[in-house]
Amino acid sequence: MTSKRSALGDLTLFGSGGQGKVFRFAVRPPELSGVGLPLLYKEYDDKSRQELNPDVLRRMVERGGRFDLRWLLQQGLAWPLAVVVDGPTTVGFVMQEAPPEFTVELQLPTGPSPRIAQLQYALNDHDYLRRIGIPVSDQWRLRVLSKVAQTLRDLHEHDIVVGDLSPNNLLASFDGPLADSQDDVLPSLRIAELWHGGWRDGHFGHVPEALLAHRRPPDFLRRVPPRIPETTVATI
Repeated sequence: MTSKRSALGDLTLFGSGGQGKVFRFAVRPPELSGVGLPLLYKEYDDKSRQELNPDVLRRMVERGGRFDLRWLLQQGLAWPLAVVVDGPTTVGFVMQEAPPEFTVELQLPTGPSPRIAQLQYALNDHDYLRRIGIPVSDQWRLRVLSKVAQTLRDLHEHDIVVGDLSPNNLLASFDGPLADSQDDVLPSLRIAELWHGGWRDGHFGHVPEALLAHRRPPDFLRRVPPRIPETTVATI
């Protein structure tokens, strides 16, 4: 899928980084109306445009549209959904916005400050994290690392390699079941992932994509604990 820069309409600055700026749409472009996810537009700066290989970006968009890969690539990644061009020049791409559970409100001396929940915050010590309002345990860190490893494993099985694995590029949920240090949720987490994956496989192509985007792993994780005694997981 390709969109023209002039067709994106009014944009609001969302953030900036090493490769350029990220914008929110005021009105979603018509060609993206079928994507049931909140979307962002990333526009490359001049230096990044010179280094960009447009053919690779286009192939990434095409690969993300494959039936067997769409769930994996759109579930936990900011995967390119559409290439954006300005005349003959590729200037950026459209991606999904991080779900609400991947935001955090930091308690700073200047007052509450909502931020994207980058994993880099968890590199600080426990006392600092408690002061800014996101206390996490070592068990939580291990669970997040386990999830990252599982995602990398799934990507590698499809010959996809992450070239810039950094705490700045990873988001984590600091609130909800994973943040509960009093309860070992590792068995629940794995069962919830299997349950969610089966639900997606059964409904993909039969229900609106907005519903698929709405039903996320945390929804299943909350329902798992009472069902563990009656659950059997087999590897075939």
